[in-house]
Amino acid sequence: MFSRLSGRGYVVWIVLSFASLGATVVFFPHLLRWLVLAMAKGHCSGGVCGALAAVLGVYLKLALILIAALIVGVATWRRVRGRLSPWWIGFAMATLWGAGAFLFAAGNFWGANFAVGLIRAPLPWSLLALIMLTAVLARDIEGTPGFGGRIRTLAGPFGLPIGLLYVATSLWVSIIVLIVPVTSLIGHGATALFLTAATALHRIGLFWLLSLPVAVIANLVAGLALFVGLSVIRRTDRGRGVEGAPST
Repeated sequence: MFSRLSGRGYVVWIVLSFASLGATVVFFPHLLRWLVLAMAKGHCSGGVCGALAAVLGVYLKLALILIAALIVGVATWRRVRGRLSPWWIGFAMATLWGAGAFLFAAGNFWGANFAVGLIRAPLPWSLLALIMLTAVLARDIEGTPGFGGRIRTLAGPFGLPIGLLYVATSLWVSIIVLIVPVTSLIGHGATALFLTAATALHRIGLFWLLSLPVAVIANLVAGLALFVGLSVIRRTDRGRGVEGAPST
């Protein structure tokens, strides 16, 4: 069950997780309504059903999201285990964290969203980064000529650092997604330091460095360059093999 995954197997598991998340968003309102009516047994006077819907909306929706996140985490671990850096597991989970507010709020009861302080959920930009990661890990990266065990070491045509660019933009996305919850956990001092840095970036016109859409777009471009670069490397190596083969 926990054997290593091939690139194709990894895609299957990620598609399964996306399907479960999509089903959660689409069908959760109907599931919630059915559960509330079944548990209340038709006695919805005095706000009983509203309170029950809020409680179920918080805990049940969170549980369903965590199941999908577990699928992604385990699948990524099985894909990179012994072949790539375990850092990619953290990146995959960070992309889901970035989309967590949207996934929780979409299709949920308004009272549940209000209970956790969600007034408006941002668009799930980070899921695009997870899709690109899936496309990258779907390739047989470890079999690429010149691969040294780290994606950052991969160089494309003309020596372009396609691997390093993809790693750098992935780190950029992770920092933006995690900087607020991490600073909040550390304490008020870290939060104040972050706000000071953000204000300074705004004053010098570099506030876009903290924009998740910008970071994700850069990650998509870098991932596409890596994806294409891997194809070029393989095609070039195959061509060299044909040229070097003995003639009959």
